[in-house]
Amino acid sequence: MKSSFSINSSRLFKRFFGKNYQAGVELCFQIIKSSLNLSFDPEFALLIVSCSKMKKLNKQFLKRRGCTDVISLCYNETETGFSLAIGEIFLCPKYIFKKAKEIGCNNWFLLTRCLIHGILHLFEFNHEESEAFESVTMFFQDAIHEEILSVWKF
Repeated sequence: MKSSFSINSSRLFKRFFGKNYQAGVELCFQIIKSSLNLSFDPEFALLIVSCSKMKKLNKQFLKRRGCTDVISLCYNETETGFSLAIGEIFLCPKYIFKKAKEIGCNNWFLLTRCLIHGILHLFEFNHEESEAFESVTMFFQDAIHEEILSVWKF
């Protein structure tokens, strides 16, 4: 069964994954789902935003200043337990591509990494909680990214 997700900017993902971009995003999610041994198919929204919008989100939800690459808002908890709609992932490609240039890597390599990072946050991987959580989060992020890169050639 496939996860359910919506994307507000299919043009960017068409450039990244080709005309079958939804299959590319689905592949990312299915590899993460398999790596985390998830038995359910959650829903999430993937939102592409400008730097100015990301600055506002960063201030509103994280109480931080400036633009950032990815913000995840987790909506797991409901009165009856877990909801299928687990949250929203906001990506800022302009910021991500600027960072990619600064560190000398491929734009799509870093965009994929940020997407993985955002999805892991939806599953409450919080690298900022402690060094141990950071190690676990980065371990999963690196392993998942390697698997995606081995399947999807950029």
